[in-house]
Amino acid sequence: MFSSSATWKSSSFPDLAAAEPALQAGIFDAAVIIPQAADVNQGPWAALENYLGDLARFDDREVYIVAGVAGSKGSVKDEGLITIPASVWKVALILPRDRGLPHVDSYDDVDVVAVIMPNDPGVFSAPWETFSTTVDAVEAASGYNLLALLSDDVEILVESGIADVARLVDQLVADGRLNDGTGTSLNDAMEAPPTPIPSSPH
Repeated sequence: MFSSSATWKSSSFPDLAAAEPALQAGIFDAAVIIPQAADVNQGPWAALENYLGDLARFDDREVYIVAGVAGSKGSVKDEGLITIPASVWKVALILPRDRGLPHVDSYDDVDVVAVIMPNDPGVFSAPWETFSTTVDAVEAASGYNLLALLSDDVEILVESGIADVARLVDQLVADGRLNDGTGTSLNDAMEAPPTPIPSSPH
């Protein structure tokens, strides 16, 4: 069971420490706090927050973050009131500064970071990249459709993680190691919606 020394109240708003006390109270009362293992909160979770913050501060990027929980490890003090999540997840949508969703026409216009971290002790020193996953996996764990406002062809590539493969194909074409026709065919195949599997006859 989690004790006060083994947990850390976590929020998706790391800059709250600098906010007005009344604003802090209002946001903290809005159910953004979860029982999170200290090794997670102060280790890879904090490292990821710093990484994303640096993108916004130093790399001229806009970063939109959604975070949440999945599963259950029971409740705090076994009272059945506050659930201890089995894992915590975060998805960050990274865009050039001053470019919104209307300007996302291709997978090259956006980067995505997705992680699912176990809410367990013992991971303090683990790099946040250890817990990298796909948006599809986060959606399966959470039940949310997180990037529904992207166009379908971009959403498929970004959420599945295939965008990284598509970028590799583009680079191989640019380097002359793959011809244009093959590169286009590969990218078209990756952007196509999956073909439904026909049901077996009864």
